[in-house]
Amino acid sequence: MPRILFLGRVHPHAQPISITDVPNINWVSPDLGLTMDFNLHIEKSQVRITCDISRWSQDLFPQVYMRALDIATSAVDLAAFSTGVGYDVILDTFVNVVGLSSPLILNNPQVEQLSLSVKSPSDFDAVMRIILGSPSIIRAIHDLTDCLRETHITPIVCARAVEAIRHNVAPGKNRKQGWRSMCDALRIAETFVRPITDLSTGPRHGDPAHISGEKLLDISARSWKIMDRFFEFKKRGGIQPLPISDFPLLC
Repeated sequence: MPRILFLGRVHPHAQPISITDVPNINWVSPDLGLTMDFNLHIEKSQVRITCDISRWSQDLFPQVYMRALDIATSAVDLAAFSTGVGYDVILDTFVNVVGLSSPLILNNPQVEQLSLSVKSPSDFDAVMRIILGSPSIIRAIHDLTDCLRETHITPIVCARAVEAIRHNVAPGKNRKQGWRSMCDALRIAETFVRPITDLSTGPRHGDPAHISGEKLLDISARSWKIMDRFFEFKKRGGIQPLPISDFPLLC
């Protein structure tokens, strides 16, 4: 079987941990016809995950990485639970089937093209002031960008980010009125928002049903567009709806 590896580390460095007796974890993906056998080893906060996989091609990387991160995170979370220390794990190196290592850079080029509100240093400064002026938006931008780091939490974090925008645009209004006010202000059809909120329902209630990568990418892009329009709305004072001439309705 082909073998790949993920390497990383646990923070904080000041209190290193070792988790060296984890049994092999077998993971089967019927949708992909894929079997993965993982072995996790953490020694003095250095993480090594070996994966023997039934077949390998580069397009499988997101699925395998997601499972490797789940395994490492679960072990580190249990260590945090048992010690009260806020441990966090980062996987930063990938070793392919021929033994070549490369840095792990998690990015989504699609959403980079959607961040139109922060294309210059002055834009960045203006948006930074908007974010720092609202604790809920500080949390929202972190939630949204979490889907770059952990793709499979996309439904939950994207919905939470969009809900925070609704609260910010329409504080004190009930959900129905708030959605309408947000959509009017940002020039967004409610049908554009609905896939984000609908797909979050199952994961928010502990339903582990599979959501395709295509759908995850779609709701990421929708959420990015909503956040981008929110920043433009706030840059322009946050009172008048965005001009329809510059911001055609997102449907």
